[in-house]
Amino acid sequence: NDFEIVPEFSDYDYLALRNAKTGELVQAGRGSDTEFLSADKNIEQALRGKSITGRLRRGVNDWFVNSKFMLNKAHETGTYRNQERDLKRFAAAFNKEVGEVALAGHSKAGATAEYIGKKYGNKVYSFNPAVHPSNKLNNTEVHPNTRIETFGEEFDFVSGARNFHDI
Repeated sequence: NDFEIVPEFSDYDYLALRNAKTGELVQAGRGSDTEFLSADKNIEQALRGKSITGRLRRGVNDWFVNSKFMLNKAHETGTYRNQERDLKRFAAAFNKEVGEVALAGHSKAGATAEYIGKKYGNKVYSFNPAVHPSNKLNNTEVHPNTRIETFGEEFDFVSGARNFHDI
């Protein structure tokens, strides 16, 4: 629907998207790799000539980051710092304020989007975000333009505690 990937601002964790007609910008992120120990997936990677150790390292890092989020330490992760840096560069490249870029993400990326969105006033779509269960209570300063829509499953492993609390 008129969105195109902006490759220079996209990587393993995030896609930078731009609507060619409206100029709308979106940064959309993936959840944690849940199959980094899967023999089938690792064999497939090896057959394609890709590094298995890199995939394993990224998978372990994903779950390390999730644990930091659950302990309310999101801001201490490289994932948070990298997305914030990339978001600023992406917005600046199109002469937009950081808060004008919509954020979307699942699990790890959903949580990061929520934290960053609260800081800059973004519109956020988070799906089963890997956040601290009392996430709504731990930010005393939330940008007034922040709009977060959270979509979650009641018994999701990573976000279930907060979703249960919301119910």
